[in-house]
Amino acid sequence: MCIRDSIKFIPQAPSPTYLSQTELYERITTETTMNGWELCEDGSLKFTDQATIDKQKGIMGQIFTKAIKSMMYSNLVGLSLPARIFDSMTLLESGAFCTRYGPHFLSNAARLSDPFERFKLFVAGSVAMMHFNLKSATPLNPLLGETYQAGLEDGTLLYYEQISHHPPITYCYEVGPNSIFRLYGALQVEGKMSMNEMSFFSLSKLTMEFKDGQKIETNCFPTLKLTGISVGDRKMIMKNVIDCADRKHGWKATLFFDYGEKKGIFTSDKTIPKDWVEGIIYVPKTKDFDIYGKKKKYPRCIEELKDVKTELAR
Repeated sequence: MCIRDSIKFIPQAPSPTYLSQTELYERITTETTMNGWELCEDGSLKFTDQATIDKQKGIMGQIFTKAIKSMMYSNLVGLSLPARIFDSMTLLESGAFCTRYGPHFLSNAARLSDPFERFKLFVAGSVAMMHFNLKSATPLNPLLGETYQAGLEDGTLLYYEQISHHPPITYCYEVGPNSIFRLYGALQVEGKMSMNEMSFFSLSKLTMEFKDGQKIETNCFPTLKLTGISVGDRKMIMKNVIDCADRKHGWKATLFFDYGEKKGIFTSDKTIPKDWVEGIIYVPKTKDFDIYGKKKKYPRCIEELKDVKTELAR
């Protein structure tokens, strides 16, 4: 999964031999990132690849039929889905694909001596990886025990293994160049659906560990919401929060996506674009603070946070 075509073979993390790197991964540009998507005035993303939309028509009916027959699966990710909605990548490859900014954010953070500046760069990297999720297709669920390994341009080594098939859980282990950092933890997504939309939210938890002992925890990514699955324009937005925490220094960062909406009975006074992100780094009131995982209700904005003792940055 090397970012540049000129990267040499890495014995510690060999790439698949059945396809070349150029066949698997193309160079990142604005065009390739936004291919098939259009930015709407309200900040949401509209899917414009009509060929893919036509191919996926009627899938909601099939999914609901399967859900009724398999009531044990409250999680959409646990259902057997029609083959035509799947991507060519597995969950292992997709997870590794999202780390392609690692050399800029993670490796550079590890080289900083100031732990607070390091924390801020890690938080920024959490947002930067979001656009790698711009896909309308679902990654394939790997076989139990299936592994994937790769190398980034700066020498970072990536190791991924599927440790659960249902529900799908991927274990991630990454080692920075010269072991300047380690990133490890489990990646898990749970999905819910209605007649015309799907939502996928993170049950993941990753830990970033640096040589001097500093550790940063994160729940990885916010809720991904797809609308217009059956009727209307197919759109995608990010909702809820990303949390990052440094328990040793007592810091916490919370990033809000699609925040600020106040609904009435029939109307909404939403004025902030859906692609606007608001964040705060602060010292929580309690030492045993948690990071948000699956919650029935998230705080919608900074003003709704109840555990802010000292604000450090926005």
